[in-house]
Amino acid sequence: MCRFIILMHSFQEIIQKSLERSERAYAALYKYSFQTMMRITRRYCNNNDDAVDLANQTFIKVLNNLAQYQIKESYEAWLKRITVNTCIDAYRKNKRYRSRVASGDDMPTAVFESKATDYNAGFEKLTADDIYKLIDELPDKCREVFNLFAIDGYNHSEIAQLLDMTETTSRWYLHKARGILQQKINYYHNSTVSHETTE
Repeated sequence: MCRFIILMHSFQEIIQKSLERSERAYAALYKYSFQTMMRITRRYCNNNDDAVDLANQTFIKVLNNLAQYQIKESYEAWLKRITVNTCIDAYRKNKRYRSRVASGDDMPTAVFESKATDYNAGFEKLTADDIYKLIDELPDKCREVFNLFAIDGYNHSEIAQLLDMTETTSRWYLHKARGILQQKINYYHNSTVSHETTE
């Protein structure tokens, strides 16, 4: 952690000095925020450079909106909300992704009413890094919807508004993402069992 943070009496002082446009406070707040921002942006990007770029964009928004931050609110929760919104804004500006949105309206209703994917014993053997790697390998649209729904806690109505799609489309991409993850988890599990058997 930045030495400047240690020298300051409290996190509130970092916020106050940042509001006073202290460059040292900016640096301290950035270091304090970086891991949280990267943990989120990395889930929405499939390469580290783009994730860092989104983290930097997020921090600019943090500084621009810092006066609106209420000390009584969790800074991490506030930061997470801004970071997710930054990722979604970047996504929505990317016409290449927007042009690939399927309507999903012609999909059978039964597809969306099926039970959540049963992640078998193979899932229990995966580390957090393994899981994030599998999510990272999902197609772009599936990854966006899965992250928003399964990890960030948005519902399909909110996702539909954020990604400019219908709720049916959001449900279809979530279903597709779960199916792909199930296949990958099964493959991982079977490969592990096969390796253990041959030893």
